[in-house]
Amino acid sequence: MDNKAKSELILIAAHQLKTPLSGLKWVFKMFLEGDMGKLTPSQKNLLARGHEITESMIILVGDLLNIARLEKGRSARNFQKHNFTVLVKSVISSLASEIKAKNLKIETKMSSKEMWLFCDNSTIKMAITNLIENAIRYSSEGGKISISAAKKGNAIEFCAGDNGIGIPMSQQKKLFTKFLRGDNAVRMQIAGSGLGLYIAKEIVKNHKGKIWFKSEEGKGSRFYFSLPIKSK
Repeated sequence: MDNKAKSELILIAAHQLKTPLSGLKWVFKMFLEGDMGKLTPSQKNLLARGHEITESMIILVGDLLNIARLEKGRSARNFQKHNFTVLVKSVISSLASEIKAKNLKIETKMSSKEMWLFCDNSTIKMAITNLIENAIRYSSEGGKISISAAKKGNAIEFCAGDNGIGIPMSQQKKLFTKFLRGDNAVRMQIAGSGLGLYIAKEIVKNHKGKIWFKSEEGKGSRFYFSLPIKSK
């Protein structure tokens, strides 16, 4: 089976899984919110665990879909001129409910000047989304995430940071590989697939850009990418 056929198979399978998983998550949520009657503590704990597992599966399916779309569309990217500030603000707006759910403060620092970038709109928004979602996911309840974008020479630099659990030094060299999840993230049962950063790396690479991070365990992480303004 060639790579194109594999991507098609993943797309079909992931699409078939996404709807029932979303429905299952909604059922767990109804029970946990008391819509179906009062729960005992043990029932509530069991249902909460089911909700967490379902959420992790939804994230995994979403990331598998994104990888398959990237592979399938590798030769059909649509590079056009876009206002990078508008792209970032659009992603922040789409993640407003996730930010609110964790009661996070958001600090944004965007260049006052328009930042135009020659890029594939849909995949760059995916990379921005993955880095901001990563900051949200690894932030403590009531914490703060920071988002910035600025023109640096002939490139645009984006950063998404958090004050969460940070990445153990022993695992930092392996970051951006498929399915990597930090030991502290697994221990704290933080939902994730281990694919988001890999997808962001592939998108940035496809735009001839660079991606990197700074992290200190227990103090948080900052993820950056830099894209040449003309990357065709």
